[in-house]
This record gives sequence, structure tokens and C-alpha cells, in this order.
Amino acid sequence: MGQVMHTLANFNQWSSDLPVYLQVFLGMMTFFLTCSIAGFLVYGLLLVSQRMRALSSFTGIVGYAITLCMGWLLYILIPLMVIALGNHEQLNISVLTQTIGPYFGIFLLLSLSLADALEANGRWHHQGLPLPAKLFASAVWLLALGIPAIKHFRKPNMTY
Repeated sequence: MGQVMHTLANFNQWSSDLPVYLQVFLGMMTFFLTCSIAGFLVYGLLLVSQRMRALSSFTGIVGYAITLCMGWLLYILIPLMVIALGNHEQLNISVLTQTIGPYFGIFLLLSLSLADALEANGRWHHQGLPLPAKLFASAVWLLALGIPAIKHFRKPNMTY
């Protein structure tokens, strides 16, 4: 964490000589590239977990961990940072660590429930997938506020 903060401080120090619009452009491009790389990584892991049965457990665990972290970043960290910046307050590391446990627990509970519900209804397209791969697939559906999961679950007589 200290190395990340040091890198961000170096970037801020380097970009302070640039015009403001260029600083904003560089920051937004960095954010866009990071989100794109993370999205392609999750998509690639999902494809690997469905195609290669031998690696599906490993890619399911890694993909689920990445999905969990992306969800925490999108739904917890960014709103907390916006609220803290809006109120001109410092964001404390103890507040962030207190949000990790409940979020991970709720996300795990929801993704397990969705995976079990799809398994009970026989809606998995790949029947031989292990639990980590199914958990990863259901977590990807839950990452978008559960809207894709609800659509897939409501469709009659379809397998996934």
C-alpha cells in the first residue's frame, strides 16, 4: 500500500507542472485503461474457466477474487472517496478495513445463493464445472447490480 501511495505521489509531483486539463485527461485515461484491462482479464478468466476443465478451479478462484475486489472498489471505495472529498474530510484506513468484511460476506452469500439456485434449476450450460468456476460466473453476473443474473434466472427453459 505504501508503494502505491508513493507512486501516486510521484505522479502528482510530475503532473503538477502540466496544465489542469492535461492532468485531468491523464488521470481519466489511466482510470479508463485500468478498468478496461481489469474487464478483459475477468472476461478472459471466465472463458478459460469454462473451456479448460483442468484449470477451471484455479481460474474460478482467481477470477472470483478479482471480481470481489472490483466490486468493493466500485461499490464501496469510490462512493466513500466521493463523500469524503465532498465533505473535505480525510478517509481513514480503519473505515476502509471495516467495510471489507461485511461487503465480502454479503457478496459471497449472494453469489453462493445464485450459483445454488441456478444449479437447483438445472440452468448451467456447462454441467461439469466445479464450484469455484460457477461461483465466479455468478459473481460476474452480480457485479452489475444483479441485473444480468435476474434476467438469466427469469428466462424460462433456458440453460446457461
